[in-house]
Amino acid sequence: REKEDLSVMAFVQKAVARLHEPEKLEKLLQDLGKKHYSYGAKAKYVDLLPSSCAKPPKPTARTDWFFL
Repeated sequence: REKEDLSVMAFVQKAVARLHEPEKLEKLLQDLGKKHYSYGAKAKYVDLLPSSCAKPPKPTARTDWFFL
């Protein structure tokens, strides 16, 4: 389980690093989908994910979130 957790965290780190580069983020997400499809992940289970996991976050102009 620890290996999967590290893999998820690495993916999140990559995704966050690409938030200001939508084309690169889209490719990263498409590659992840292709990987899951290749080992039989079913699209019908995507609806079970919380909507916050299925959609990228909206950009924000806030800079004070570190101090909330």
